[in-house]
Amino acid sequence: MEPTVPFASLEPGSCVVHQIGAAKVLIARIGDTVHATSAICTHARVELAAGPLAPGCLVECPMHGALFSPVDGSVHEGPAVTALKTYPARVVDGVVHVDVGEDGAARPATPSPSTPGARPSLASWGRPAR
Repeated sequence: MEPTVPFASLEPGSCVVHQIGAAKVLIARIGDTVHATSAICTHARVELAAGPLAPGCLVECPMHGALFSPVDGSVHEGPAVTALKTYPARVVDGVVHVDVGEDGAARPATPSPSTPGARPSLASWGRPAR
C-alpha cells in the first residue's frame, strides 16, 4: 500500500488523479469511503478528469463521455465496454493508501517497435525526426 493524498483533502463526491510508480490512479471519495481505479479510460486511453463526480457518483471520460463506477470500475454508459481496473484502497492515519501491485512497476518510456500495436518512430527506422 502506497500513501497518496490526505483523506481530508478529498471532498465527498469528488476524485483526484495520483501517480503511483507507473500507474495513474483515480481516487474517489463517496461519503466516508474511498475507492481507487485506473485513471485511464478503457475506450479512448485518455486520463479521466479529477474533480466532482458525475451524477450517480460516476466518473466521466472527458473525451467521449463514457461513465464508470469508481466503486467497482464497471461501465455505466458507453462508448467504453471494458471496466476500469480497481485497486484496494483504505485510509490509514488520515491518509489514503492504495495498492497498485504490479501496475506500479517501472515501464519503458516508449514502447518497443516489436510491442503489438506499437507504431515505430522515424528514429527507430534510422531516420531523423522531422
